[in-house]
Amino acid sequence: MENIKLIWYMASAFLFVYLEIPQTQIVLLSVLMIIDLFTWIAKQATIDASKISSHNAWIWVLKKLIVLIAVLSVAIAFKALEIQISIYLKTVLWILIMSECYSIIQNTYTVRTWEVLPEYDVISILLKRVWIIIKSKIETLLK
Repeated sequence: MENIKLIWYMASAFLFVYLEIPQTQIVLLSVLMIIDLFTWIAKQATIDASKISSHNAWIWVLKKLIVLIAVLSVAIAFKALEIQISIYLKTVLWILIMSECYSIIQNTYTVRTWEVLPEYDVISILLKRVWIIIKSKIETLLK
């Protein structure tokens, strides 16, 4: 089991170096995601404790990982196509960090006031815009 963990750590480190992803941004994003999980649990305990379950928590974690995988997949594709990715990665990671921060503030506000703020699904907006960019590049190449 330890060998599998070591292999994953090494593969992740290689990928982050290859894509030139600043370690600080990944660490900050990871910390904010963990804090967001705890504030989400506190929010659910405040407004509807019946929605707290390990199943819901795992779905939440899976959604976060899938978003990160999508970002890394686009970065790998851009790198393979020799498209400058440093601005893309910095911008996307900045947006993800700010999205986590917004979610933490929203959850904390609900815990303190019992008032649920509207969610702002920046991740879906970002994914749609990236999809549009990739689609237009593919269509341009096919013409």
